[in-house]
Amino acid sequence: MYEGPAPSGLSTEGWREVRVEFLSGNGNCTPEEARRYLGAFEEALAAVSEHDETVLWLDHRLSDQLILIKALDWFSRHASRAQLSLICPGRYPGMDRFVGLGHLTADQLASLADTRRRVSEAQFRVGRAAWSAFTSSDPTAIERVIQAGTSALPFLAAALRPYLEQFPSVDNGLSRTERQALSVLQEHGSLPARRLFLAVQEMEDPLFMGTFRSFVY
Repeated sequence: MYEGPAPSGLSTEGWREVRVEFLSGNGNCTPEEARRYLGAFEEALAAVSEHDETVLWLDHRLSDQLILIKALDWFSRHASRAQLSLICPGRYPGMDRFVGLGHLTADQLASLADTRRRVSEAQFRVGRAAWSAFTSSDPTAIERVIQAGTSALPFLAAALRPYLEQFPSVDNGLSRTERQALSVLQEHGSLPARRLFLAVQEMEDPLFMGTFRSFVY
């Protein structure tokens, strides 16, 4: 969700269609594939009342933090909020650089199961405020949420600051990623897209905009 429109005030169906148009419009998938993908997310949420507990497995990266605040906003408005727990690591023992949950083995993931904690009222409150700010047409709303304090979601502020830096700089009109790409090219000269992407990713900790696989597909 760090790319494309994320407007506020839409119904579930309206949100879905806005995202379908974006996801299918960039050539990554067809509209039908995008609807199935987003529909599966909605169906999973609709089914939470059938279970004793729902556990969100997310990590410290921007992509996951945006999913987290969207989910917290949704759960905060439904009775099933009492059943919600969260696993959200920012590191993993023995790893110098923890990229994210997707890079862990099955056994490593299983070892995190007992770290889950019931989502607190403070986390719901910060999640709602952050999602409202993220979907606002005014990016300074995100700044105000960060300034108000997001300690209940300890990775949120660090994830949102690089996102804000994607807006054009008042100094030169370039985004954070554009500035980083130019600095790599200035140092190394012309590079193939894959090498340039990976070199920019090496400048990010945590990773900001996904992996090369998502860049390709």
